[in-house]
Amino acid sequence: MSYARDVSEKILKALSRYYNESNRLKISSAHLSGVSYDNIGDEGLSFLRDMSRDGKFSVYTTVNPMGADIYDNLFGIDDQFIIRQREIAESLLKLGAVESFTCTPFEYFNIPPPGSHVSWAESSAVVYANSFLDIATNKESSLSALSSAILGETIYSGLHYEYNRIPSVNFKIGSFADEVEAGLYAYRIAKLVDEPFSITTEAYLTSLMKKSFSGALGAIGNVSLFSINKPTPTS
Repeated sequence: MSYARDVSEKILKALSRYYNESNRLKISSAHLSGVSYDNIGDEGLSFLRDMSRDGKFSVYTTVNPMGADIYDNLFGIDDQFIIRQREIAESLLKLGAVESFTCTPFEYFNIPPPGSHVSWAESSAVVYANSFLDIATNKESSLSALSSAILGETIYSGLHYEYNRIPSVNFKIGSFADEVEAGLYAYRIAKLVDEPFSITTEAYLTSLMKKSFSGALGAIGNVSLFSINKPTPTS
């Protein structure tokens, strides 16, 4: 077994013990966070270098934004930072990541079909995938998503179980004036619940509203899934 696969196995086995879940399931894609040099530093860079020596992603894998534009340093960021950030990007691309560097992979890159299971680490993308794309994913860490990308599987836990995706409470919302108000509603709801919920609204959610609601919900609370109901005459 390669070094990268061995490390990935150890990470998923540790998660299995934590969740008390021994079963795994195949995933169709992964999305990685924690790729900024400002976040992971030299230790994280060294880890990615080691993983990329003999590791390869086995599923379609996109990556979050980095800490700087490595292609055109318009803002005069320190040269050493750019060099380190470029090395992080090179390690991820060597592993097989798509040259994406976005927190909204669902807008520009291959989207798995509804019903798919994935391993995504960006909190807002996780909420969006679960809620609007009918894709199942937990809110993964950068390490668990990286390991899943290499092994092509994740722990069968959390929102991968259908019974954990059932809304526990419903909120009635008249309308959203704009994406800012959508985010504020999500912020308030995230303070009240910590499990999947539904909202009943007549509002048409624009793309910006969906992203704002998902972003606020993912950033503030532990909820990674909600559903939208249209009101009935008796609701």
